[in-house]
Amino acid sequence: MPSALVAESDRVLRELLRLHLQNAGFNVILAPDALVAGRAILERPEAIDVLLINAQLPFMSGIDFVATLIADSSLRFIPTIVITTSEHEAHRADALNVPSLVAPFPAQVLVDLVNTVRHPAAKPPAAEGAPRSMRQRLDDLTVPIPVPRAGRRLRVVVADDEADTVTSLMAIISDEGHGVFGTHRAAEVIPEVRLNKPDAVILDIDMPGISGFAIAREIREMLGDASPLLIAVSGKWVGQTDKMLAQLAGFHFFLQKPCHPDALLALLDGRQGSPHSLQQDESRGPSLISAT
Repeated sequence: MPSALVAESDRVLRELLRLHLQNAGFNVILAPDALVAGRAILERPEAIDVLLINAQLPFMSGIDFVATLIADSSLRFIPTIVITTSEHEAHRADALNVPSLVAPFPAQVLVDLVNTVRHPAAKPPAAEGAPRSMRQRLDDLTVPIPVPRAGRRLRVVVADDEADTVTSLMAIISDEGHGVFGTHRAAEVIPEVRLNKPDAVILDIDMPGISGFAIAREIREMLGDASPLLIAVSGKWVGQTDKMLAQLAGFHFFLQKPCHPDALLALLDGRQGSPHSLQQDESRGPSLISAT
């Protein structure tokens, strides 16, 4: 299944793009700003088949982002479409030899253009004076890529039916220097795990369609001892029976919503080779509950 990275700060448009691309057969990775998008590309550029990026993003404009991607000789060029509401920005994209779509646009026009650009003939020439690398440019921003406190960069999948929760957790985890991928649809969790091979999965229990319990069981059946660290989160199913069910489903830890960010980060930082070696650390957050 081809993968599309959608870099869009507007939640409504981001979800519309996700829906259209999923209907067209794409696995979709969401990024709310240029920092998250840049980290996703630096983490696994070969895993992204097409990039859709808004011309205006937090931290760095989409146009500058694309110019940086083109100029970075260490990265292959990812076929790109710039989304904009301005003809001026569309002309700037044209100057980079990158196609653009001026919103609003029909879904079929989007899908047709995505399928057209997926196999470019060659990388466009870099603009004169463009930054040398994506990492240098991200490091120059006011929010640099930090070194993970645990000393190891992890790959994390976040799944919650509340899109805002996914965005918030992605921001918190990526700010710690980890690679993070998010979804708010239960049916997308297993494909995300297969594609991104995460070290940890943070999974909401109460997701429409497929429960977090069922997803955890499928992950454990699929990967066995190679399963990622599984962290359950819930604001509804928080009784002792629910925690027992989480343990039976294969979760390693259970966090009650709203959970303190330090409690979540403590679990990620504590990973030392095997999920079973993690120990409860009550000092990092009051809502941390071990399921092991």
